Amino acid sequence: MVELKHPVKLAIADSFLDQFGRLPKNIQSKVTSFLNRFKQNPTSSGINYETIKDCKDNRMRSVRIDLEYRAIILKPETGNLYPLLWVGKHDLAYFWAQKRVCQINQISGALQIIDTEEIQNTTERLTTQKQEQPGRFDHIKDEDLMRLGVPQMLNLS
Repeated sequence: MVELKHPVKLAIADSFLDQFGRLPKNIQSKVTSFLNRFKQNPTSSGINYETIKDCKDNRMRSVRIDLEYRAIILKPETGNLYPLLWVGKHDLAYFWAQKRVCQINQISGALQIIDTEEIQNTTERLTTQKQEQPGRFDHIKDEDLMRLGVPQMLNLS
């Protein structure tokens, strides 16, 4: 076994926990086994990190749970913090990852998982509404919105 200088830190997103709870018990057991191996050495060749084609966030990786199930992880460029983002069947996991980006909220420090399609639709709708009438939150500063958890990419002022 490889001795790591810094212990691995796992951050588990709500989306991962929600999906984990929906998995069949036998798959939950496989996910738990995977996580135990992963914590020992996330750089092991047995982890099988896979790049996700057409993914908007190039840090996201798929990791194999078994032949049918994958977990989506945000692979750090540096450091030892590995956010677990989602888990499910292969095609659904890839589809989920392709539509999302992760950002650190510069005010709160929270990791935000952002659905890019939802952001695009919301931005288009808000832009149209803003032209028709003043926005309800126009008087609020972007920093205050970010403090409340609004992703920076939604700040339209």
